[in-house]
Amino acid sequence: GMSGLELLQQIKALFDDPSPHVIMVTAYGDQENYNHAMKHGANGFVTKPVDFISLKEKLKVLVR
Repeated sequence: GMSGLELLQQIKALFDDPSPHVIMVTAYGDQENYNHAMKHGANGFVTKPVDFISLKEKLKVLVR
């Protein structure tokens, strides 16, 4: 029982650089959640319903 933002913080705390890339997929697309995710190391932010074309493009950028 934790939120995705809490999980993001744990992932980033557990791994030294480079930590795993994390793209947040969320139903909460407000600016506060976006800012919180980016502040804590998210590499991307996608709102539901997921635009899979946009997600694919974000993933391409991360794996380069």
